[in-house]
Amino acid sequence: MTGGLLDDVRLAARSLRRSPGFVAVALATMAVGIGVSTALFSAVDGVLLRPLPYPHPERLVALFTTNPERNLLAGQASYLDFADWRAQSRSFEAMAALHAAGAVIGGAEPQHVPAARVTAGFFDVFGAAAERGRVFGPEADERPETVAVLSHALWQRRFGADEAIVGRTVVLDGDPFTVVGVLPARFKPPEAAREAQLFLPLSLDGSALRSRGGRYLDVVGRLRAEATTAEALAEMATVARRLEQAWPDSNAGRGVHVRTLRDATVESARAPLIVLFVAVGFLLLIAATNVAHLLLPRALARRPEVAVRVALGASRFRVARQILTEIVLLWLLGAAAGVTLAAWLVSLFVALAPTQIPRLDEVTMDWRVLLFGVLSALVTGLAFGLLPALQATRVQPADSLHGGRMPALSRHRLSGILVAAEMALALVLLVGAGLTVESLKHLMAEPPGFDPDGVLTAEINLPAKRYPTSESRAQFYASLLARLGSPPGVFAAAVVTPLPLSSDAVRTRVTVPGRNQAPADAPRSLYHAATPGYFRAMRIPLRRGRGLGEGDTRDAPPVAVVNESFAARVFPGEDPLGRRVRIGVGTGEGDPDTFEIVGVVGDVHHRSLGRAMEPEVYVPQAQHAWPWAVVVVRTTGDPQALAPAVRGEVGRLDPELAVIATATMRERLAASLAAPRFVASLLSLFAAVAAPLAGIGLYGVLATAVARRAGEIGVRMALGARVRDVLRLVVGEAARMAGAGIAAGVVAAIGLTRLMAALLFGVGPRDPRTFLAVAATLFTIALAAALVPAWRAARIDPAAALRRE
Repeated sequence: MTGGLLDDVRLAARSLRRSPGFVAVALATMAVGIGVSTALFSAVDGVLLRPLPYPHPERLVALFTTNPERNLLAGQASYLDFADWRAQSRSFEAMAALHAAGAVIGGAEPQHVPAARVTAGFFDVFGAAAERGRVFGPEADERPETVAVLSHALWQRRFGADEAIVGRTVVLDGDPFTVVGVLPARFKPPEAAREAQLFLPLSLDGSALRSRGGRYLDVVGRLRAEATTAEALAEMATVARRLEQAWPDSNAGRGVHVRTLRDATVESARAPLIVLFVAVGFLLLIAATNVAHLLLPRALARRPEVAVRVALGASRFRVARQILTEIVLLWLLGAAAGVTLAAWLVSLFVALAPTQIPRLDEVTMDWRVLLFGVLSALVTGLAFGLLPALQATRVQPADSLHGGRMPALSRHRLSGILVAAEMALALVLLVGAGLTVESLKHLMAEPPGFDPDGVLTAEINLPAKRYPTSESRAQFYASLLARLGSPPGVFAAAVVTPLPLSSDAVRTRVTVPGRNQAPADAPRSLYHAATPGYFRAMRIPLRRGRGLGEGDTRDAPPVAVVNESFAARVFPGEDPLGRRVRIGVGTGEGDPDTFEIVGVVGDVHHRSLGRAMEPEVYVPQAQHAWPWAVVVVRTTGDPQALAPAVRGEVGRLDPELAVIATATMRERLAASLAAPRFVASLLSLFAAVAAPLAGIGLYGVLATAVARRAGEIGVRMALGARVRDVLRLVVGEAARMAGAGIAAGVVAAIGLTRLMAALLFGVGPRDPRTFLAVAATLFTIALAAALVPAWRAARIDPAAALRRE
């Protein structure tokens, strides 16, 4: 069609073929911006936006125990509380509780597999049916020890995809279980049990059925079709008030929070991904601005051609459309290159991202991501191509006839605005990267409270049937430690529940006998059960009194060691030694609950290095022996070399046991820093690309300006201007553009870095040193970009320039 869009596309393609160098540079710049932004959108889409992979995912919710007075908004529930929630609520079609655990599959080679203990109704909540056999029915709560459901992966890997698996008896933790079903491969466990490959009915011992203080269950629910999250929240608030009145000792001040399961799942990843996505958006804008720098001189050079076409009767709209078509075609080619790059970056992102980010397996390149890549190219192409197109058509026919030229001032002003915008965007990116790097440095320098070097850890879970009492568990661990103390190079060996920098934490309410204190006002503390060698193995310093000793047996008086934060919180201004405290956790019948404090040790970071120190209490493992524990071995050699010995000794003590996992404390420390290191690395990478792009953009503007104003500069030099005057002219122009951009960027960064406050440690979002360092770095880049154009301007021959004029 003559004069139509198809002709515009043909002319645009022909024009681009005549400028291969320009096209190569523009495509490379666009590919970086579009590729990185598209890859990060795939992560945002897969983690934050995509619905959960269950039927009617909008009706899935998570329920939490809350305590606003202690900022506890996402706590787990006890079984008794869960049972009352389920019985007294009407907004839910199904409600279930689960607890991530593990089990050892018996055989010639016992294997530990991640498992989930779940209540009846778990599979109803997630709308899951078995691919083979069936899932748990209502009888699961009544006969929790008899049946098991396998994941599809476990069925294939461990049982060779045995078609006769349903009805087969397997030995789990030494007890026979009947396999009643195999789940389909597409079923994904919820985040609370994301690694589970085996599903067993929830085992309830006597303490779980008597105590509301043992909060260890994650609760999920499926709303009725007509119910809303707000209605469920209001209903559960009423239920919580009933429980508070009925059980004031355990439920005073506690409520129930209801939120969508998707929000609860991705909460930890929301802030980092949003910050990264905003940052990559800035990178895309910088790339687009850089391409606009390339397009503007090209468009201005076509003004004589445009003037002739207008003089011959072509409309300005028709000419502008043809130029804009060329620009959009260029951006679409950039989109193709960018999406190709994004496909590689997505796989790299998934490989390098920390495992703490939920739903990573759902990050893929699909039609939604491809559509984002194309739309981002079209939007930026139109937005940043419109100005060059308009500049090219701002011409009068007489200009071509009289050989006149457009004033340089308007061109310079538009270029200056683009350079300033690019500098501002780059500054925001560099400030974000600088803050996260500074935060990471503070985290890495933060003393964890123990010495991580030379320490091996091994997780073990003792089956309740074979080790039903605290005494039997304590005896097993004592025998294991006696064996582990003999290999050469072993300095100390101990057992602790739970280990610092692990995903596990046990919190307990602490009361002081004789104090008039309401249960809801009692301070809370992290709890550990440890053997006497634990402080020596971890090199946790003893501040006062003594540590846990060999004489602190089951028959000895109950004692405890507390950390400095515990002493300051529970006994401010007092001597804690000799004082007695009551804790609200136990491991079974006959466990003591009141302990005499015999020592004070240094503070240890438990959850992460970025969290404030918390009160901690350590009780003798012989008096409070848990089924699950971590063996800690300090050696003078390579700690990982001890792993086979630890596994071997566990197998010799109990052939039906398997070590869950081994890792050095240095590896655990590095894993705790994986998320902040990932964010800092990506932001630093974006900043490392943005800063040179901004410098290249400024260089291009100055080089073009010097070439176009060569005659003016020659006249100045002919009239007496010295070399330093010419240098000052060009460098001063660069300084003005960069200064304006840096000033605007500082204002923008002050507002935007507030989004990062939750990600920072040891540095504020408005850290003046970071702002000054980034501003100085960008200004230096701007001056460096001006050196070559300034040198070229200073070498202009006045006579030759005058002849050209």
